Amino acid sequence: MIDDVAVEPAVDANEPPPEGPPRRSSAVLLGVLVAVLAFPLVVALIALRRPHWYPLLDMAQTEIRIRDVATGHPPLIGLAGRIGPFGPGGGSHPGPLSFYALWPAWKIFGGSAYGMFVSTVVLDIVAIGLALWMALRRGGRPVLLAMFVVLAVLLRAYGAYLLTLPWNPYLPVLWWFVFVLAIWSGMPLADIGMHAGAGLAVLTVTFTFFACGWIGGGDAKLAAATALWLGFEQLLNYLTIASLLGGVLTLLILRFRLMPLPALLANQEWAKRLHRMDAGVPYGIALAIAALWVYSDTPFMKSLGM
Repeated sequence: MIDDVAVEPAVDANEPPPEGPPRRSSAVLLGVLVAVLAFPLVVALIALRRPHWYPLLDMAQTEIRIRDVATGHPPLIGLAGRIGPFGPGGGSHPGPLSFYALWPAWKIFGGSAYGMFVSTVVLDIVAIGLALWMALRRGGRPVLLAMFVVLAVLLRAYGAYLLTLPWNPYLPVLWWFVFVLAIWSGMPLADIGMHAGAGLAVLTVTFTFFACGWIGGGDAKLAAATALWLGFEQLLNYLTIASLLGGVLTLLILRFRLMPLPALLANQEWAKRLHRMDAGVPYGIALAIAALWVYSDTPFMKSLGM
């Protein structure tokens, strides 16, 4: 006779553990922290309801582009910027993403100028929530609380009003933390430190060159930002290629300046500036080409199988 034996069901090793009080309490803490940071933005939003706001300059341009999102002529470039001569021949900031991101809430609130305030606050709160959630996922409650303190200090420094403005310099401020945390979530902390070290090292050297008048400030910042992405692994290749391309570019431009300016370019401001003997050399072209040259060998591209 065989006695009945109770057999426990098999446990799947890949099955996540059941949610318990710690996970629920972390979710509650996350919600409370988001609410605390969102409160001053909501208060500012209520205060801005009256009197009616009439956007001017960049804000007016922003609303015009938002109005075009659902039309037959959607925006394809960003706001007009101080890029080249001011006016019809000037340049624009790349990317119309902000117009599309602002459009839904703006439309829900009647397509009014006030709707742009609402859209901006909605995007800010989403960025706060994502940043805190990613901090919690990455490092638990200590990192969550640290990120909360950082965001609280930032909100206090900028002020709630500035972070309600749908303007290019302020829209990405909170989203920058989401971007950084997204990178941190996919990279070991040691690798992040090495990339930061590469960017700092290049920034130190290039700004020394800038102080000596050898290169422009924009070239110094571009090289440092590129080194931040490449890290030490590809830094030597990048600097070698950039130096060689920079030398070739310098020889070509010097040769161009010894020639009469072609009639086709006689009315182009950028060509006339480049043709002047006392003007600098735009090394940014060489730096950009060198970065694209080595970028396919970076861990980011290799992780995508490219």
